[in-house]
Amino acid sequence: MLQDCNKMLTSTNAESSFLARNAIMKRLKPTESLDMKTVSPNTHNAVSTVFQLMDKAVESCQSNSIILVGGRGSGKSKVVNTALAQLAEKFPETGSHKPYFIVHLSGLVHVNDKRALHCIVKQLCLETDPMACSMNTFSETLAYMLSMLHHGTKQSTPVLFILDEIDLFAQHPKQTLLYNLFDISQKNENPIAVIGMTSRWDALELMEKRVKSRFSHRLIHLYSENSFEKYCNQLVSVLSISSQDGIKDPAFINTFNESVKMLFTDPDSIDIWHDIFDMCNTWISALQAFTPMICKLSGSAPFFQVEVWKQVSQGRIGFRDQRTDLVDGLSVLELCLLIAIRCLLERQVTTFNFEMVYEEYRDFSKRVATMGRASGSIFYIKRVASKAFETLLEIGIVKPVEGAASRSCPKTHRLVRCMLSRHQISDAVEQYDRLDTFCSAEVIQWGRSNYSRIHA
Repeated sequence: MLQDCNKMLTSTNAESSFLARNAIMKRLKPTESLDMKTVSPNTHNAVSTVFQLMDKAVESCQSNSIILVGGRGSGKSKVVNTALAQLAEKFPETGSHKPYFIVHLSGLVHVNDKRALHCIVKQLCLETDPMACSMNTFSETLAYMLSMLHHGTKQSTPVLFILDEIDLFAQHPKQTLLYNLFDISQKNENPIAVIGMTSRWDALELMEKRVKSRFSHRLIHLYSENSFEKYCNQLVSVLSISSQDGIKDPAFINTFNESVKMLFTDPDSIDIWHDIFDMCNTWISALQAFTPMICKLSGSAPFFQVEVWKQVSQGRIGFRDQRTDLVDGLSVLELCLLIAIRCLLERQVTTFNFEMVYEEYRDFSKRVATMGRASGSIFYIKRVASKAFETLLEIGIVKPVEGAASRSCPKTHRLVRCMLSRHQISDAVEQYDRLDTFCSAEVIQWGRSNYSRIHA
């Protein structure tokens, strides 16, 4: 009798876990556009600006260019997609007539100008053109496409170029594609709009002078408005289930939702979510990392388990430990510079130079001195600190930012970026073997300050 009950319970759990898994997986598909009623004023203005640029290209045949700059998860793609949706409502297709063409290019996919050009030809529906098909070389295809765009008139069909990861196009030899697109947008012959997206704040510095001279220098800066608390609430909402998901067992629903909450109350689990949040603060990216856990749901394991989540996450984001392990080999001065870098990261300064780091380190030494404590043992002159900073560069904790401007300035002023998040730095400082032995009380306090994680 007991075996029959167990079989029935396992069968019920299997069915419920199957429905729960399917319901969660359906929610993983991100929405393409924004709800304009709930967005911030900054995002609303960004959508309005991009839409106006597209609208002028289609309706008034005015060519222009613009670049959206913002970190991962700041909403650049959604801003562009929302503007495109509004444009489609205003200028719907009528039969076979297209009011405009859209060309999507990505620097991650189109790794050279030749591949990008072939994709442009395909998206402009020129692959059936005998002339386009007869072109064998890159130069011939480029010349043919440019002749079509240059010899067009304001009555020609407008073309909207959407360039994702535009900074990667700036790393192509000679930057031929960017130059020609910006050049056409300036000459205002064939109406085109060039909309670029990048997460690099120094994207313009990567462009050659001749390319920058053709760009309109219109930039839209977007900032992520997602806090860690809001991020966790979104995840709990997506992972939780209800009777609307087709699950009829109230006890199963309650137990399942309790297992979801455990993932956001266990301190170690919260640390994992924090690390994912630092890399990309969108809940879609987090759920992609969590997908193996969702797939493991079954009749024998119908609920989420914190221990299993820890094991799964080690395989997917375990590379962070290899980088933080480098900190154990640092000297005390190098550790102090790393803590100074963390202070800059906490103020949303993602690119910096040695002078900025040293200034932060010197301010710390001054604060120690004003408290009446000896700061001589922890303060080093700039020349010595510069050598320590070079060590951080050599081992890859910080890496130089590419660009002509960086190469032409002195070493101490060259821009770099940190390859660790601020929370990874704090974790590494906590695990520093010699923290309590060789570091002064002031350095220990500095290393452990300004570091708080949300434990919901």
